[in-house]
Amino acid sequence: MSKPFLTILFSSALIAQALAGGVERPEGWWVVLGSFANPDLSAAHDKEIRSLRSRAARCGVDPFNDFSNKFRGFAPRFDVVAVGAYKTRKSAQSVLHRVRACVPEAYIKFGRHLGE
Repeated sequence: MSKPFLTILFSSALIAQALAGGVERPEGWWVVLGSFANPDLSAAHDKEIRSLRSRAARCGVDPFNDFSNKFRGFAPRFDVVAVGAYKTRKSAQSVLHRVRACVPEAYIKFGRHLGE
């Protein structure tokens, strides 16, 4: 196999993995599908989060949501719906390009998920 073919094959596999549920990395570029102010860190935005997840699913993306306080590099006190993290900005931009068909307000941001 030629090197360009392997590069395309590998890149396609990464995009497919991302669209199917994200790449399990704690730090990198995140595709943020939406965020909602949540100063008391309650479940107040569950309906909006479910709606956003449903829209993302139409583009083959399975995001997760968490409080922004659990991300280094994100503003605190928000509910965040995201997919990632991706090692490179270019990888995140590839997913962003696809997901914007269903979630036009999506954007990318660098950060580290700190876990539970």
